[in-house]
Amino acid sequence: MKQYNFDVGIHYIGNVDKYGEHYLDALTINEKDKVKWVQQGNSEDGYTYDRYVIGQGEDTKVFYARANKRISDVKDAFSDLKDREAVDKYLELAKRANITLGISFGGRWMNAWIGWLLFKIGKWMFSDVWAKSVDQVFSKVFAHNRLLQMNLSAIIGDVGGIRRNVAFSMMTGVNQHYDGGGFYPKGGPNNITCALIPTIEKSGGCCFAGTPVKEVIFDDGRAIGVVIEVNEKEYEIRCREGVISAAGVRNTYTKFAPLEKIAPLVPRWYVDGIHKVLDRCPPSVQHFQIFIGMGKPQSELKLPSYNTWFLGFDSKTDQQRYDYDAMLEQFHQNPTQGPLFAFVGFPSAKDPDFATKHPGKSSCVIVTEIPYDYFKKYEYLACGSRGEEYDSLKKKIGMRLVEELIYKNWPQVRDSVEKIKFGTPLTSKHYLGSPNGESYGLHVNVDRFYDFDIAKCLVPKTPIKGFYLCGQDIFTPGWVGGLKGGVVAAESVLGYHSLPVMVSGRNLIKDLRKMDGKN
Repeated sequence: MKQYNFDVGIHYIGNVDKYGEHYLDALTINEKDKVKWVQQGNSEDGYTYDRYVIGQGEDTKVFYARANKRISDVKDAFSDLKDREAVDKYLELAKRANITLGISFGGRWMNAWIGWLLFKIGKWMFSDVWAKSVDQVFSKVFAHNRLLQMNLSAIIGDVGGIRRNVAFSMMTGVNQHYDGGGFYPKGGPNNITCALIPTIEKSGGCCFAGTPVKEVIFDDGRAIGVVIEVNEKEYEIRCREGVISAAGVRNTYTKFAPLEKIAPLVPRWYVDGIHKVLDRCPPSVQHFQIFIGMGKPQSELKLPSYNTWFLGFDSKTDQQRYDYDAMLEQFHQNPTQGPLFAFVGFPSAKDPDFATKHPGKSSCVIVTEIPYDYFKKYEYLACGSRGEEYDSLKKKIGMRLVEELIYKNWPQVRDSVEKIKFGTPLTSKHYLGSPNGESYGLHVNVDRFYDFDIAKCLVPKTPIKGFYLCGQDIFTPGWVGGLKGGVVAAESVLGYHSLPVMVSGRNLIKDLRKMDGKN
């Protein structure tokens, strides 16, 4: 793995907007520790960060997404007056949807009565986008043109799932996230972790790798530490102030602090609320991943630094033509034959340091969505020894993607391949510790953001003294969402989430940047 510097994990790692960059800058101590970012694409291609290949065979349409040009490029590609008016309507609704997200997060962090009132006001003022799915909005705005729908929702894989189960505000948020283009951390995604460790250690913290937590310790009605396991021995780590869990809500309240254990420590509304979260917010999307190591350098292979999304569909069935949900469901049912759906990226083409660190090498990552249930029969077998049947299934799915996506589109890669590795949702379950092999924690359905009983439980500060949550589940999916989840958890501990502070516009990142003499 080290030889090829794979983008291990999920495809979202490696892209960042200016907000994520500001978070990391504010959270690193020394200039030498700061992560340097490389913009995808180049001046010649207008800093293209994504390519969307929609359809298959002769019925294939190809579109490019460029930094600061996404909407203008869409309007150029769909120049009919009705299409342009629909795009303008989408942009108007997107702005309103972004406001609803602000209401959702602001309301849940405030006093319960104020938050409840804000949710009621939000539902009344923004009824056209409040608690609406991508499909509910897109099927109306773009009812006349399914290809335009496919184009504007092509990047929905960044949050995963079918359009009718994804909150519209998440789709607009993802599109807005890439307004300025896509960026890659120079030296690889592991540099992000390396940049944060000095800050943690200088503040008196310690970082442990490969050290599983067994449970959270509670005493006298508060969280006082955790039990960890090292070389099959258990140790207690005690803390003065409290415990912050970044393991996700489902892991936290089913494994480390089971609901039946914490029930006597918290109000009934919270236990009922967490039960509702687990019932109404299913696990997020699960991924099948392919890592390819090549024995030729970027200078010879000339691979693109932008990402490519392959969105196939069954062109023989007009009713399902350019139907994202139908395409994805067909692939889920039969990933060895269904219409292809996948993300392809070349980390070695994005990272200018790759050739120095790994001379003569290149790397590729392919990611697609396949449900955990497809591999469920093998879940009780040990990782690395699940048998010939499981290995054969992985290879059959994986090599189809390699043959039809990589070798057909970049034939120069075929003779250079030295290693191919496959990862299923079971692999993610083993290495990420996610209960169902999910990559992004809780799914981004409308209940997660717009049901107040659920939203008020997805906050950093729990009713248990000294016990906090952070990460994707209390903010949004992806590593920037996880990073922001850590920031708002720190704000909660420090007392930022009070009405006077929020009204003043202050937040932790702004204050840290001011301390560094930055605006």
